[in-house]
Parts: sequence; structure tokens; C-alpha cells
Amino acid sequence: MRRFYDEYVKDSDRVEEESLLRVADGYPRPTVHDLRRTATTHMSKHGLGKEVRSRILNHKDLSVDAIYDRYAYFEEKAEALQGWHAYLKRLLQKEFGDVDWVEFYGRRMELVTCTEQD
Repeated sequence: MRRFYDEYVKDSDRVEEESLLRVADGYPRPTVHDLRRTATTHMSKHGLGKEVRSRILNHKDLSVDAIYDRYAYFEEKAEALQGWHAYLKRLLQKEFGDVDWVEFYGRRMELVTCTEQD
């Protein structure tokens, strides 16, 4: 994520054209933990319990009952992550229209990777 962000902000024309990230002086660059914190806060706001949030974040449960609770919460985690995906997709669509960002940046990153390897 740091490499992507650092490369992104080097190209001021691209930042201006796409407006994908709000880059401002004095703000630290985003980290993966910022994404985790934002996703967890969103899920809390929408009523997802601490047990499922902790499992999504892959936090170790040190409580006594964790020894006995072997349920994996797959369905609950999947539902929560699908909700988070839908929320992010709506934000991007609102801002940029129907651009498939995963496909767009996936292809761009493939080109960068191929160029770096040559």
C-alpha cells in the first residue's frame, strides 16, 4: 500500500485527473491499519458484534470460552465483508461513476510489474 501510495502521489497530474486520493500537506500517508480501522468502525456502526469483527481482523481470542467455541463464523464474516464491499463500491460509484477500479488498477499494476521486470 505504501509503494502504491508513494508512486501515486509522485504523479501530480494523475492525482489531479483521477482525484482518487485526497492528498494534502501535513497528513500522513495511509496504511493498511487505517483500512482495518475504517472497516471495523463501519461494521460496528452497522451493528456487527465484536466477536465477528475480531474474527475478521484475525485477532486472537484469549477468553476462557474461546477454548470451547470452535464455530468459524464463516457466514457472518462473509455477510459483513459483502456489506463493506457494497459500501465501498457505492462510494466509488458516487464519486467516479461505473468504473471497475479493481480491473482498472489491476491492469495498471500488471503493466507496472511487467515494466519493472524488463
